[in-house]
Amino acid sequence: MLIAGLSSGSIFAVAANNDFTHTNLFIGINGFAQFSFLDNRENLPIDLDVNFNEMTDFYSHYTEVKRNYVYQQTNYVYVCLSRVTGKLFLVREGDFKKTSDINSQGAMLNFYRTIEKYWTVYLSDRLESDLQRDAHILFSLYSHEKNIFQKYIKVVIGFITFIKPTGREFTYKFNDIKKMYSKEGELRIQHKF
Repeated sequence: MLIAGLSSGSIFAVAANNDFTHTNLFIGINGFAQFSFLDNRENLPIDLDVNFNEMTDFYSHYTEVKRNYVYQQTNYVYVCLSRVTGKLFLVREGDFKKTSDINSQGAMLNFYRTIEKYWTVYLSDRLESDLQRDAHILFSLYSHEKNIFQKYIKVVIGFITFIKPTGREFTYKFNDIKKMYSKEGELRIQHKF
């Protein structure tokens, strides 16, 4: 009996010193999920199941870090949220080397990138009905540090309206725009003369 008791204790000690972690990732046309187990299947430190119908926005931000003009890494932030409820469904930050192969950049980073792709498809499918319902498509600026939104652009068929922080709006007709592009983080518009 003593041997059996020692044997059981040894197995328990070995089991107690081994960590068990497992993550399941799911992405589909209506949302995504992440379930992570720690030590046992009942311990779920990450239990995330998000339906795209509950979200209003997906925010991604990349910052290239350079030291003495030499590339070091790219920092990223991914946020899934609802402006209606104020709920943050997903907030993830990290870094990667853009010079490395995409497959070696980690499963989680590629999971976030794939969520963004499926979110874009989801929005594209809803675009026509949203435009019919609201008569415009609204784009907002988001401050991750302050977790606040600012209405920025309304797009209507044939027009684009810019909304200043004060709420004042100014509208361009698409026929009056020669070229629209971004440069150094600013949206620039060239007018036809």
